[in-house]
Amino acid sequence: MKSKYLLTAQVILFLLLIYFVDLPLIFTNGFLLILLALAASLGLYSIYNLGFDNLSPFPEPKKGARHVQEGAYKFIRHPMYTSLIIFGLIFVLSNPGFLNTIIYLILIYVLDTKASYEEGFLAKIYPTYKTYAENTKKFIPFVY
Repeated sequence: MKSKYLLTAQVILFLLLIYFVDLPLIFTNGFLLILLALAASLGLYSIYNLGFDNLSPFPEPKKGARHVQEGAYKFIRHPMYTSLIIFGLIFVLSNPGFLNTIIYLILIYVLDTKASYEEGFLAKIYPTYKTYAENTKKFIPFVY
């Protein structure tokens, strides 16, 4: 049940950020375009690394899924969440304001909570996950 709540919160918060986005500004601001390219590239590369057989919006790994440690996953444990965090940052920077910032911070909290919840499942399923988690940062290489 917690999985559905986390996913629902993630989707609602992300859609709220999209609702407030200033799309023309993103495509006319060089910095935001670079961030957009980074977020899209990281997201797509992460999906490619993970593979469609492993892909799921829920924190629980699919049955028969494998533990991926290559590509983007070599540097961070949750590159798709990082991609969403960068997209959210782009949306907030395109239309900064108190409400957008609060929504964004709550989204980061939800993604961090969802990632931690997911890691509980991964640690139970994959014996190598604990070592992987100790040596690989969660969202930002070398930082967090």
